[in-house]
Amino acid sequence: MAGSKKSPLAKAVKKHLAAMSPRELARLRTRKVAGRPRRLRRSLTASRYWESWEIKLVGKHTDQEVSRLTGRSAAAVQVKRLKLGIELAGTKVKRWTKEEDALLGRFPDAELARRLGRTRKAVQWHRAAKNIPCCSQGRPRVWSAAEDKLLRKLPNAELARRFGCTPAAVIRRRKRLGIRSDRYWTAGEDAILGTVSDAAAAKKLGRTYEAILLRRQRLGIPCFQNPTHKWTAAEDALLGKYLDQEVARRTNQTIPSVRARRRWLDIPASRLRRNRPWLPEENALLRTLSDEAVARKTGRSPGAVKVWRRKLGIPAP
Repeated sequence: MAGSKKSPLAKAVKKHLAAMSPRELARLRTRKVAGRPRRLRRSLTASRYWESWEIKLVGKHTDQEVSRLTGRSAAAVQVKRLKLGIELAGTKVKRWTKEEDALLGRFPDAELARRLGRTRKAVQWHRAAKNIPCCSQGRPRVWSAAEDKLLRKLPNAELARRFGCTPAAVIRRRKRLGIRSDRYWTAGEDAILGTVSDAAAAKKLGRTYEAILLRRQRLGIPCFQNPTHKWTAAEDALLGKYLDQEVARRTNQTIPSVRARRRWLDIPASRLRRNRPWLPEENALLRTLSDEAVARKTGRSPGAVKVWRRKLGIPAP
């Protein structure tokens, strides 16, 4: 009976275990900390040397897949693939030919990329890998007499495209020969000024609108006026009486054309305001006339008449 009695130590242990949490009890039973699981190692371990069956997998699968199958790291697989010159699986790489390699350094990277259908970065990287300098590094361009003659006839961008160099190289060559960078005006180009609009002349001559305007003003040539429209006395009577926008709408002309005609006849601009108030007699016209008729009588636009009619709630006759 005495042996069946629990010792004070057993009672203390029992009391201590009763006060512990279930996690602490599980830790004591398994001697493992419950929480983040340990990372499992690879099932395969790789030796230092590559086996033939491992090399056969390179290029047929991705580097990550070969890493899983061989037990090697993805970086090691990538280094081995690059050393063997094997392309990555699932990618379409355009190989460089000997003819394309011969063009490296002879043309700018951007121009060569356009000719070969590649990106500028791809051409630049491949040229750097071959240790080939670009066309402007260490290789001064030899200019021929025929090319020097074209410097006086064509703009820089066109010359750069024809010669396969940069516009900066063309500018440097111009400065060395003392040739002005701007284009010279010919007698035929001067004859076109004033016969068409400045915008049409700029498009026809391949120059900017500002260059056409400056050249025409420097020669004292008046601006082009459309000869197809002849102003009548009735149209001239509208100038100054209505706004230029309204006269342009009635005569089917542009606002600058109406303004130029009014200034040519020395007629002051109309004093009518755009948002002038409606008079009672003008409101009375809304009940008897259409929007177009009210616009003609009041000197307003049909849109303004329609908006005011809707605001007053007057139906169209």
